[in-house]
Formats: sequence, C-alpha cells, structure tokens
Amino acid sequence: LIGALLYSFDMSSTFTARDREAARATHKLFWKATFVDAPTFIFWLFTRPTALLIYNVLVPFEVAYGLQAIITNHFDRVGHYAILVLALGIAYSILWAVGGVAICKNGKVGTEYIQKEIFSNYLNKDYEFYNNTYLGTLGSQATRLKDSYNDYCTLTMNGVAKQVVVIVTSIGIIAYQSMLLAVATLISMILIFSFTIASSKWRLKYRRLLSETNSEVAGVVGDALGHGTTVKSFASEDYEKSHLDTTLI
Repeated sequence: LIGALLYSFDMSSTFTARDREAARATHKLFWKATFVDAPTFIFWLFTRPTALLIYNVLVPFEVAYGLQAIITNHFDRVGHYAILVLALGIAYSILWAVGGVAICKNGKVGTEYIQKEIFSNYLNKDYEFYNNTYLGTLGSQATRLKDSYNDYCTLTMNGVAKQVVVIVTSIGIIAYQSMLLAVATLISMILIFSFTIASSKWRLKYRRLLSETNSEVAGVVGDALGHGTTVKSFASEDYEKSHLDTTLI
C-alpha cells in the first residue's frame, strides 16, 4: 500500500504527459465532488471504517479467544466472549448502515456536481453545444463519468478503506507484541509492494510496445491488402486494353 502511494507520485514513463494531466484532473474532480457535501463524508469517516475494524479485526479476535477458552476448558469465559461478539455484531450493523446512508447521500450530491461541471465546462468552450447530436454525445459522456465516479468511490471507500484498516491494525497489534517484528513486517510489505509495482510497470511497458507494434503492422497489412486490387489493375493495364480492343466477331 505504501509503495502504491509512493508510486502514484511517480507515474510510469509509458504514460504521456497528457495521460498524467488527465488522470490528475480526474482525481481532483472526483475528490472535489466528494467534499461538496463534507459533513456526510466526515460522518462516513467515523462510521464505515469503524465498522470495517469491528468486522475484520475485533470480531475475529473475540471468536478466536472464545475458541481458545473452549479448547482450554475455560467454559466460564465462553459466555463473555459470545456476548462481546453479539454486541460487536450489532454495533457493526448499525455503523455500516448509517455510514452507507451517509455515503450514498454524499455520492448523490457528488454526481450532481460532476454533471454540472461537465455541462458548464462545455457551455463555456463550445458554442455548438445546443446542437442536438452534440448534446446527446455530451450526455453520454457525463453518464460515463458519473459511473466512473461511482466505481471510484466504491473502490476507495470500501476496498482501499478495508485494506488500510486491516494493515494498520495488524501492524499495531504486532507492534504491541514486538516492535522489532512490526518493523520487519512493515519493511517486508514495502519491499513486496515495490517489487509488485515495479514488475507491473515493466510488464505494462512491453505490453504497450507490443500493442503499438501490432497496430502498425495491422495498419500496413490492411492498407496493402485493401489496395491490392487497384495495384493489380494498374499492373495489367496493357493487357486489359489489348483485351478490350479486340474486335468482337
């Protein structure tokens, strides 16, 4: 995760300056849309991540302690852990539900903001906006960007948030037991992420080169085959003239 964050500040050289500028502008637009309704986003920060912590860390820990109590014949503690698991489950359900309502409201406001930004941007730049065909094209672009924003929010606020909670909590638990082991674990994670990103960057570079080469070859071959008939007709022009000049008997 840390390697990925560092990598985001140094994008692959296979991307052009225009690609990087467009990616940064898209990220900026999406986050501006998220903070249009800042209170709901802040409310989400205090609910959904906490629910993820309960579901992915605290509940498994309490279940593990309960199983340990059963294995070690400490049956008097099993009820205690069962009550804790039940309470954590209820807390998780409440936090997850109210956080979902908040982020859905935030997403609704955000998508409206994105659509307004798209239309105002084109209104300020293109006087052909009121052409019906162009308006339809712009509407489809706004819809695609809205869908991309929804996918972006789903990834960052569910997938990434979950990974951050699990990783940070895990490192904290390891550090509580052994600081040296926590440091070793963190360094190993950084090395693994860095290697994964570097290898992906290398693989993407050659995949793009291969794709560009295939496109060039396909263009040349398609051009040659497409004009084959014309070339053949010019090459046999004299034969065709003599053939047509023959007197019909």
